[in-house]
Amino acid sequence: MGTAEIGHARPRPCARQWGAAGPRSAAARARCASAAASSLLPLLLLLAGGALAAAAGWAPVTGDNYKEPTDAGNVHTVFLTDCTAYADWQTLTLAYSWRQSGQPGPLTRIMSCTDEEAKAHKPDTLESVTTHTAPSYATAVRTGDHYAAYNKPGAIKDWLKHFSPEEEWILILEADMILRQPITPEDFNLTSPGHAVGARYEHLAGVSNQLAAQHIPEVVPRADALAGPPGRRADQVGGFMLVHRDDLRRIAPLWLKYTEDVRADPQASGSPQAWAGGSRRIMLTEPAHAAASEATRDAGDRAAARAGRRACGGVVVAEAWKYAGDTLARNQGDKPWLAEMYGYVFAAAKADVWHRWDKEAMLYPGYTPQGVVHILHYGVQWKVTPATGEPWSFDKKDFNAFDISRCPPWETGLKRPTSGLLPPPPAPSKLVKHNDSIDRYRELLALEPVLTANAALCQHYLRICRPSKQLARVCDIVDDAYQALNHKLERMDGIMACGDFLRFFAAA
Repeated sequence: MGTAEIGHARPRPCARQWGAAGPRSAAARARCASAAASSLLPLLLLLAGGALAAAAGWAPVTGDNYKEPTDAGNVHTVFLTDCTAYADWQTLTLAYSWRQSGQPGPLTRIMSCTDEEAKAHKPDTLESVTTHTAPSYATAVRTGDHYAAYNKPGAIKDWLKHFSPEEEWILILEADMILRQPITPEDFNLTSPGHAVGARYEHLAGVSNQLAAQHIPEVVPRADALAGPPGRRADQVGGFMLVHRDDLRRIAPLWLKYTEDVRADPQASGSPQAWAGGSRRIMLTEPAHAAASEATRDAGDRAAARAGRRACGGVVVAEAWKYAGDTLARNQGDKPWLAEMYGYVFAAAKADVWHRWDKEAMLYPGYTPQGVVHILHYGVQWKVTPATGEPWSFDKKDFNAFDISRCPPWETGLKRPTSGLLPPPPAPSKLVKHNDSIDRYRELLALEPVLTANAALCQHYLRICRPSKQLARVCDIVDDAYQALNHKLERMDGIMACGDFLRFFAAA
């Protein structure tokens, strides 16, 4: 494959039904059968037939449990950024992964900028990514509080004010994600407004205590456990959200309001104890502090992250314990960095939009997968230890000055380059050999964000830069590494997708 054609779309494995061991739809079952045919047990699978599949609990999904969508491309994917160089390389990476994943529908970058930032930004470097530029909402008009994560609800509200998406469903991602497999409403049996899906975030303790009772007292506590414990007034979801367009229009203004309210609430500050009692299973999905803290620290608001004491509406926030479960708000007067997440779930509850949480689709690199990973969220540092040689680690915040507009020549071999390519991880062949498929899958997934970023960067440079020997050489190396990883991950995705089915036959 030539360097002008970096990468290819990965075949999609079967997905998993809510609370069941088998794939959701006829198309998914066909994908699972295809994956199984290339597994270690093809003969057993061919001979087993439907009776054994039923005995394994792998029954077809019929009737009210599953409805085929009217339009498989009925999803509009959006992600939120500021307008810095730091956001640009992440934008390239996400857009590239979106194309490779086969995600249906369009992709839009929603970019929050001040007037000065918008003038300084170089839009020509990212002309391949549709972008909506929104004002900066980082300083709340109502309270004067500075919190970069206000940009998320504010910019989505602005986008919906100026744009009417044709697609019924909106997939909301973070810039520091790569999309590995499509996320569609049929994957989660979403068929109508009022229902949504998000990643599991059990550390949002405030949905079940006085925090929710204070901010949304009119919401009747839930009796189900679809996205949190019974008795909650809002759902414990975050990370990515798949929500109906009409619901998002109702949620967006409330999202900003409740984010401001929670930031101003002296009862919202968390304590270390609130997270210390959490389960290890949660950590496999998402570090407790990561999502809420990223926007603030990425925007250079480190002083605010350290101090966290701000006057709000003339009242100094004085308490710092009890209700939010925020590990970054440990000291008296700290404001919760989880406020934006609470803003969303409180707004959704107020709008009568309820979620099912997903425990498998999203993962931080280095954590143990629970199933097929659709989204990798590389928001915190992780490490890979090869069989020989030094450990490799990556922290996206080390590359906040990375400039995607600079063409070769580049200085290579730097630990923290500011142009060219990101420091590559070990080759898949250099990893420690694991007998357990989940360990192998975890290790391979840890390589994927940076290899995807470098593949995206190469595609970008091949478009904007003059041909050169260095560009051809380094991008050939990138392509070889990306394809080698893709080959291994395609097989592992299939094994993980049909894991319950295959393990049944392995034990038979």
